[in-house]
Amino acid sequence: MEKQRLLKLTPLQQKILAKVFLVTQKYFRPEQAERMQDLREKTQGLRKGRLYLNDEEFDCTVQSLNAIRNEFLEAGKNSTCFDNILLPLLESKYRRVPGRYR
Repeated sequence: MEKQRLLKLTPLQQKILAKVFLVTQKYFRPEQAERMQDLREKTQGLRKGRLYLNDEEFDCTVQSLNAIRNEFLEAGKNSTCFDNILLPLLESKYRRVPGRYR
């Protein structure tokens, strides 16, 4: 069993994170945009709201959330919904991943 970061998400947070991946695809290079699409599909198909991320996926997720959060802050909009996902993501611990979640 390998270790990956575990992030527990509510259904609303799942939808927000999937939308973030969709919107931020245009900001990254094509190979990273493909990873964003894979992460979006992975986020939409979660079981029990548990998202397991390897280090590469973790970095892409943090970059995406931070990019959207910065846009909202520059526009003077509220970024609380992104903060509610970003903070637990940064504090997430490594867990052993069951085979069915890989």
